[in-house]
Amino acid sequence: MEKQKKAAFYCHGFHTSFSETEYLIQMQKRLSNYPNMSTWETEVFHEKTLSERSELMRLEDSIKKGEVGVVVTLEASTISGNLDIFREFMAICEEHGVQVFSLEWWKHDNDAEEQYRLFKKLWKYQRRL
Repeated sequence: MEKQKKAAFYCHGFHTSFSETEYLIQMQKRLSNYPNMSTWETEVFHEKTLSERSELMRLEDSIKKGEVGVVVTLEASTISGNLDIFREFMAICEEHGVQVFSLEWWKHDNDAEEQYRLFKKLWKYQRRL
């Protein structure tokens, strides 16, 4: 079964002052810079607090079911400040061929895909020690 072309936006309530609807509008404007994805169906996965992970778990389930083609977030830290949670999420994305785009990677050197590549290199190095 081919993956549906759905872009999933993942964020925390504390990362944005926008309502979910306003946030989606802002993200769709940014996504329009990527012509291949600008027509994709979109869904927001919006955690209301820092400690919640219910939306992340729902997003992971959607990825595993093949419902999501790409994850868009503001920056890598928006996924999680906890390295174990970040690594597990990125591993699920990698396993299911889902790319993660950080829209503000250029501001903070905080691109999720690059952070995950570095994390995997560090993990391999630590295992050899």
